[in-house]
Parts: sequence; C-alpha cells; structure tokens
Amino acid sequence: MTAGFGTGLTYLADRLDTGAPRGAIWRLECLKRRWGRFRPPPLSGVGEGPPTPNRGWLAKYMRPFGSCRTRTVIALAAVLSLSAVMPARAASPVVVGTPLFPNLQELKETNAPGNDGGEEERAAKRRGEAQRLAALAWASQAGLAFRGREIAALLEEQADRLTAVFDFGSLMLDRGGFLVMPPVLAETRDAIRIEDGMAASARQVLRISAGERIVGAAPTWRDWLEREWEPARRPSPVLFPRDDGERERWNAWLDEGWERGVRLADDIYASDLDRLTAAFEGVVRWHRLREARMVTEPETGSEETAVSGHEGLMRIAERVVRLDGRARFNLAPREWRPLPERVEPARGWGGGP
Repeated sequence: MTAGFGTGLTYLADRLDTGAPRGAIWRLECLKRRWGRFRPPPLSGVGEGPPTPNRGWLAKYMRPFGSCRTRTVIALAAVLSLSAVMPARAASPVVVGTPLFPNLQELKETNAPGNDGGEEERAAKRRGEAQRLAALAWASQAGLAFRGREIAALLEEQADRLTAVFDFGSLMLDRGGFLVMPPVLAETRDAIRIEDGMAASARQVLRISAGERIVGAAPTWRDWLEREWEPARRPSPVLFPRDDGERERWNAWLDEGWERGVRLADDIYASDLDRLTAAFEGVVRWHRLREARMVTEPETGSEETAVSGHEGLMRIAERVVRLDGRARFNLAPREWRPLPERVEPARGWGGGP
C-alpha cells in the first residue's frame, strides 16, 4: 500500500498545472516531503523537463471546491483512489537455490524438486481408478458376447422346435397374393383405472398394441431372438497390471465385470423371448376374437394396371394391394359369438437356455 500511495502522489503531482492554486500545490508538496521519496517541483510554473500535455485537468476541477484545506482533502482522496487502481508492481518470485538465469551446466545438474509423496499417491489413485473402469468394461463386454454366443448355440439346437411352436406363417392373411400380418392384441386382467373423481375396474382389457401391416414374408422366431455380438475391445497396454498387487485387484475387477456381462446377456434374452411370445400370442388372440366377431378384419383393396410407370421405367400387368381400413373392436355385444377353444401354442415350449 505504501508503494502504491507514493506512486499515486507522483502521478498526481506530475498532472498538476502551473495554473492551480499555490496553496493546493504546496500541501501536496508537504505530503510528498513527508513520504521522503520525492523532490518538490518548482512553484514558479516552469518545470525542469518538457511540459506534459493536459496538465490542468485536476486544478480545473479543484477550483470550485472552496478553501485550500478542502482542495487538499479532495486531492488526497484522489491520490488514494489512484493508489487502489495502480498497485505497486510485485517482485517476481524466485525459487530458492535456483539461479535466475541458469547456464547449461546448471540445468543438467538440477534435480527434481522434493515432495512429501502426495503426488505419487494421487497418481497411483488415478491409475487404479482407470484400471478398474477398463477391467470392468473389458470383462463386461467379453462376458456379454460369450454368453450371447452360448445362447445362440442353444437356440440353434432347438431351431426346429422353435419354428414349429412359433409358426407365424399359418397366422398370416392372404390378400391378393400378398401377406398381411394381423394386428397384435394385448390383454390385461383385473385392471383398475383411477381418474379425477372416479375409479373403475375391469375383468379384462384388450387393446391393439401393433397394427396390421403388409409383409414380404412371414416373420420367424429368429427376427426376435437372433443377435450379433461384437468382440470385446482390449484396454490400453499401459493399464494392465505391473505387479502382484495390481494383478490381484485386476483379477477381482475382471470377475465382477464378467458376472455383469453374463447377467446382462441373460436379461436381454429373457426380454427378447417376452417380446416374441407377446407378438405371437397377440396374433393368435386376434384370430380368436375375429372368430367371435369381437374384432374386425383389416380392409384391403386391390387394382390391376396393364401398364404403368414413366419414361425411364415401365411396369406391365401390375397389381397393387393397399390397406384401406384398420382392424377395430366391435363394441356391440349382441353381434358376438361364443369364443372358440383357447389355444396357447407359444406356451408349449417351456425350455430355455
């Protein structure tokens, strides 16, 4: 603060104009002598050096402030303000025992600065965390792919049985030489519905979860259960264990990651099997409700054209089939028929990997 205050005094004295009142300038000179760091400039208005431009700004603004004492206080406040915005320049830090401008030999003889071991501990902790993440990811991917391939092999062994159980071909609709997959109906038993100021329950709730669509071929169980598994990516070589302690932790992380991958593969298979079963049973449910006239068939239209196309393409004897109306529930119970015997072919295969 002392150096900054002195700098502000010097700056203020240099900016004073010779036209300023001598009382104000003299009081500034008294302040400067008290600090003992500055020489008094001549009061005759003639400086020792070349004149500084715009030196009358402070005197011009100080004249309306009354007595010399008042102007001195204002000048002192200005000096303090200048010292706050122009702090003294701090000396550059110098490392003890290190030359400021070392030569080549001193550079070669300089050793690493000593520490208390904290940096090594932090580096070891970061390395351990990176190793843990790498080992878990590697083992999880490897376990997922390995178990997935095991499941695929087991499914391939049961391929004929699966094809017989999930026979979508017999459930397709033939419309003008094209196959139409019926809608998928979902069923919920003993449902409860609660709304604002009202509650209701139903013994059975049916809804169309997937609409009908034109397909090129009947789907099979492979469309739901077959998957491709990529091989696991090996971690960076720098993350592999270097000593017995790291090897022990590394193996523990590999065991944990492998277990996660195997469990994830089983969960994926179970989810795929649930989706396959829901789709097949939903189509079977639509056929049963259609026989009972509780749901309508999708409406299709067809037309034949002798020649169609454009200048770059020509189609001869083209037949077009399109879906004109979607299947919908029949809400008139008097038109219903007794439901046929319930058949659940999808539950005939109870095995699994």
